[in-house]
Amino acid sequence: MIRVRIEAEDCREGYILDGFPRTIPQAEALARMDATRPEIVIGIEVRSEILVGRLSGRLVCSACRTATNTSVRTPANDVVCNLCGGRLERRTDDAPEVIRQRIKVYQEQTEPLKAYYLRKCVYREVDGEGTIDETFRRITLILDAVLGRGEERRIQR
Repeated sequence: MIRVRIEAEDCREGYILDGFPRTIPQAEALARMDATRPEIVIGIEVRSEILVGRLSGRLVCSACRTATNTSVRTPANDVVCNLCGGRLERRTDDAPEVIRQRIKVYQEQTEPLKAYYLRKCVYREVDGEGTIDETFRRITLILDAVLGRGEERRIQR
């Protein structure tokens, strides 16, 4: 599935993968699929207790599937979607104990990728504890610097 997608016409000038690869064997397979691409890996670092707070505050509209988060912005009504009036729900996998287990699995299975990509000199770390816009700006600065983009080609949000 990944190979088909990254070989698509709209990926010829580059692509972003979010959440993949998750293991070193997946990273090695990805490298074999597209050995000519420039590789930039950005790790967004957030302390576990902040992740638990953010994820356990997530609410999803049952009608339009829009997500909101009580830790970032409080919905006008924590039961009704601001956009469509649908019912807001908490996902079952956003319970604090489930989140802590997901973090543990990440640390065991995915965290080793950091060392793998550091050895390849393609890993960059970003502080993800600020706002969405602050984190986006940090990522943009890295991509612009690594890809050699000037002001005229700055990534826009």
